[in-house]
Amino acid sequence: MSSIAPPTSLRHLARRTAGLANGVPVDIEPIASLTNPAALHETVHMTIAAYAATGFVVAGIHAVMWLRGNLFHQRAIAIAFTVGAVAAQPTRAEVAAQAAAL
Repeated sequence: MSSIAPPTSLRHLARRTAGLANGVPVDIEPIASLTNPAALHETVHMTIAAYAATGFVVAGIHAVMWLRGNLFHQRAIAIAFTVGAVAAQPTRAEVAAQAAAL
């Protein structure tokens, strides 16, 4: 989760124009990007998105294997789709987006 925080926080910091003057970086403070108001929301949002994407990719891989005749993959698809569907709840993304837009 810590590897997701810097890119998303820096993106939000750039949108806030803190540390930017006419689009040119000035007075750079790396720690400020991790402590900006949206850092927590962005990090949680990207972590949940990673779980959703991974769940659906794993389900796709198991679907191909299931078509090849291995019934073990039928249960694996159910588990992977459950993880992906729970993580892909649009309300979680909406909360993160609204908090980041403030």
